[in-house]
Amino acid sequence: MTKLNPVSHNTTDLTDRNRILKAIAVAKAKQNYSGKEIIKSLIIGVKLSRDEIKKRITARLKKRLAEEGMIDEVKTLMGSGVGYDKMIFFGLEYKFIALYLKGDLNKNDMFQKLNSAIHAFAKRQMTWFRKMEREGVVINWIDGPDFNIAKEIVGEYF
Repeated sequence: MTKLNPVSHNTTDLTDRNRILKAIAVAKAKQNYSGKEIIKSLIIGVKLSRDEIKKRITARLKKRLAEEGMIDEVKTLMGSGVGYDKMIFFGLEYKFIALYLKGDLNKNDMFQKLNSAIHAFAKRQMTWFRKMEREGVVINWIDGPDFNIAKEIVGEYF
């Protein structure tokens, strides 16, 4: 056993036959495992200009706050016993709206800070996509949200 796995972080019970066999199987599997499983995936990215992304983020946020009842949703959650700490855990929108409802931010500051945080998050997402491409991951970029093109790509891939 020690020849197969000389730097084991656990001590194997060498008096129990079943444990020895299991330890040998695990050690052999580790020798044959390269650390990189091959997963066939298809990644489609929507390419928009930075200005267009910013414009869409801001418009979507305004709509969620004004028309889709995001503030009322957070009020309801908090009224049902969900605390501020949990709201912060749920994500950006919940965090900043909870701070607004708590009185730590006025409505304008809540909107500005939340809008900026979402813009920064979107920028980090694009950085992540560029990193993926540098590492050899193929991203099938489509111009704008043209789902017909995406459907064609999926059809060709599978």
